[in-house]
Amino acid sequence: SSSSSSSSSSSMHLRDRFITLYGRKPVIEALMDPNIEVDKLVIARGVRGELIQEILRAADERGIKVKRCSADAVNRVSGNPRQDQGVALDIEKPKEFLDEYVNEIISEGLPLRPIIICDNVRNA
Repeated sequence: SSSSSSSSSSSMHLRDRFITLYGRKPVIEALMDPNIEVDKLVIARGVRGELIQEILRAADERGIKVKRCSADAVNRVSGNPRQDQGVALDIEKPKEFLDEYVNEIISEGLPLRPIIICDNVRNA
């Protein structure tokens, strides 16, 4: 970040800059989307399976470094040890994408439609 950044962005908490995805299927889906900026991918040592192999391949194809660590470390990143399946991914919040999307619609003279954004959604 440059020194000309606004003070609000420099004082922004990491949780305000990133969204943490966890679980094998959500992580592989995010990795398959080249528009999603990945900050960190952590996988617990010892987890195996076809989806783990897909995650590793997708990360490799995108040049994303995988951090192998203890299950406890993954749990701390995910914040949801019962459902993280040994995988967590921090992605940049897609604010810029939404700004670009709305500006594109406006510039093309298309009618604005409702945009629903869900935050902090959890399984019951």
